[in-house]
Amino acid sequence: MTVVLTDEQHAAEATVLARRLKGHTEAVLTGPAGTGKTTLLRSLIDSVGRHRAVLGTPTGKAANRLEQVTGHKAETLHALLYCGPDEEDDEDAEGVTPRRRMRQLHFSDPQPPCEPGQVLIVDEASMVGTELYNDVMDVLPHDAFVVWVGDREQLEPVNDSWGPALHRPHANLTEVHRQAAGNPIIGYATATRQGRGAMWRHAWDHRDDRVTISKSDVGEAAEWAAERYAAGDQGSLILLSDSEVFVADFWEAIFEGGGHFLAPCCGSKQYILHH
Repeated sequence: MTVVLTDEQHAAEATVLARRLKGHTEAVLTGPAGTGKTTLLRSLIDSVGRHRAVLGTPTGKAANRLEQVTGHKAETLHALLYCGPDEEDDEDAEGVTPRRRMRQLHFSDPQPPCEPGQVLIVDEASMVGTELYNDVMDVLPHDAFVVWVGDREQLEPVNDSWGPALHRPHANLTEVHRQAAGNPIIGYATATRQGRGAMWRHAWDHRDDRVTISKSDVGEAAEWAAERYAAGDQGSLILLSDSEVFVADFWEAIFEGGGHFLAPCCGSKQYILHH
């Protein structure tokens, strides 16, 4: 099935492919939620050829999602870099196909994540720190190419900085598409990022049960989140705020209240997950 791109996506893909043709080793593609990064990834895979594309992500969850939306095998960067070849057990007494042993990680001896001439496409690159980035680039084969795809609106990895230069992308998507813009969470996040958060709140019709907009103080917001979580919204709550101070105070209130929450930081977008 042909992937239909917007003019902005076409231009971004052309920029990425041009860098490969000019002999560069990498390209950085960025864009916030709703700008069609996944659509562009599917087109990139077709453009470079599925036999040449290798998909990697920082986490197993991201790899599963990427594989689902692209129809192409995806693995974690750790599996691509630090796992040796599969070892086979001996055939059993009935001669059935041998089982695979679980591969062991060898962090001191990274291996090339792809073959010469292949294109490694790394999604969720905002979670890639300097050490992982350097390991990828240090063992990258001759004539291979890496495309780092991420959201520079997210915070850097904990106790580290971005490995890929997301702050200086070669191509940046900005247009939030109609289907994504119809999601109130993405709509509010986009408006907040553009300095229009207050205008969006005043104009919103409050007709979506998925979203609650409140002028609550930090304590009230923490109580609301805990109540929603206890009611069964585990793993699905998102707090959006245009104040990093409020977000920090919110999580302090959560932990002080004894809440069992885990909060990966993604800019002003904070996920509430069960620890």
